[in-house]
Amino acid sequence: MGEPTDPISGPPKSNTSRPKSIHQQRGCVYQAFRKLNTKCEIYNGPWNPPDSISSVKTNQKDWKAGLNQLQSHNLPLLRQQISTLPKLLVPSELRKDDDGSKLQRITDIQSELDQNLDQIISFTSAVRTRSIFSSAQTDDNHRKEFKEFIRHGLCSRIKYLNDELCSIFNCCSGTIRELKKPVSPSNRVRRLNRRRRMIHDITAAKKSINQLTKWLTNHEITNIQEKWKKDIPYFNHKLTRLKKLINQTIDYPEVEDEDENKNKNEDEDDGVDDGDEAGADGDGDEDDGDGDESENQIDELFSGHNEAVISLAQSAIAKH
Repeated sequence: MGEPTDPISGPPKSNTSRPKSIHQQRGCVYQAFRKLNTKCEIYNGPWNPPDSISSVKTNQKDWKAGLNQLQSHNLPLLRQQISTLPKLLVPSELRKDDDGSKLQRITDIQSELDQNLDQIISFTSAVRTRSIFSSAQTDDNHRKEFKEFIRHGLCSRIKYLNDELCSIFNCCSGTIRELKKPVSPSNRVRRLNRRRRMIHDITAAKKSINQLTKWLTNHEITNIQEKWKKDIPYFNHKLTRLKKLINQTIDYPEVEDEDENKNKNEDEDDGVDDGDEAGADGDGDEDDGDGDESENQIDELFSGHNEAVISLAQSAIAKH
């Protein structure tokens, strides 16, 4: 009769290799979220796209097709993809994922997100590479899909959306990283806070996607009116400051009492000497200096606006 086998001495080989495989899979998922975050940061920073991203041509036909693709496919798909992330990134369930099936589902979503973001950025890079205040702004009557207003609006909205996506992917990578740490009350609070932030950012991103989709489908006049309503307080503030600058350059007549008038008449009878003339010339030089200072203040007040706005403000001061 053979000796009994010690049940402790030899655990199955598959059980020893499984934890290592899961650990490697988690590392790949973590790195994939970091790469997605970097992709969004690249768009919002100085434009230097990776090799996987190539901007589309900005002719009228491709531009219109790109807008339709963005509206009907890319944005709805992106909303669906980010909506699935909270369901997949539940720490308590990921810790029990012995066969790696849940991690594999996350990997699949990451791959789909990567391809979708490539398509979005490839198209919107055409917006980044064109000047926002170019000559096309005054010559777009026959190029409605190419208008500067549309390019500028699309560029700014994609930028806001990318900021929210960056925050989402940071939360996702942090969730995977936390799986290494032991379960403790402090770590539990941190995980709950991160999850709340992830859900908040996903809600904000979905709202941005809905607003961008609506903006793309709205009539251009509707978008202009909505933007104007938002910009009115900003321009009212600028105009109030401009009015103050104009008033500073106006020479209002001074009110003089009788004694001052009497002394002034006596001075006029005596005549004006050379010293007074020199003083008058000196005052003229100071006025010129005030004019230069006002022009500098105008430039600073309307910094970021086109030259026509600055010239209009400066001419208003010059008339006074």
